[in-house]
Amino acid sequence: MRGFRGERLRELREARGISQQDLARMADLSAGLVVGRWENGERTPQIDLLARVAEVLGEPIEHFVEISPDDRFLGDLRILRGLTQPALAARLGINTATLAELERGQRRLRPEIAQRLADVLAFPVETVVAAHEAVRSRPPGTPP
Repeated sequence: MRGFRGERLRELREARGISQQDLARMADLSAGLVVGRWENGERTPQIDLLARVAEVLGEPIEHFVEISPDDRFLGDLRILRGLTQPALAARLGINTATLAELERGQRRLRPEIAQRLADVLAFPVETVVAAHEAVRSRPPGTPP
């Protein structure tokens, strides 16, 4: 996950006096050691799991994922809202493969889909279009 900051998770968890094991239990994660791996930068969380942790800690996902608004790709907007590709695709009424192609910049963003994305993600349509253009124009070899 682009922009994930495990150290912010650790700092907030410790400030709240919650152990890794308790956070895992409260967020319904399978094991406390996964939180440690996230905090140490060994792994990055799946977005649905990070969304549960963020909810337990009472912070938005933006607290743990730092991506400059000028550098955000379409997939980053989805992550900032705590949605998996299948969940967002279902809300949009499109298939997951189509959404994946949009997020990789392999498919043009039609105006009606841009508006639906803006509505579901609660970002201005201009932000959605700019994020899609950013992913389409990224340098070769840059992951979306």
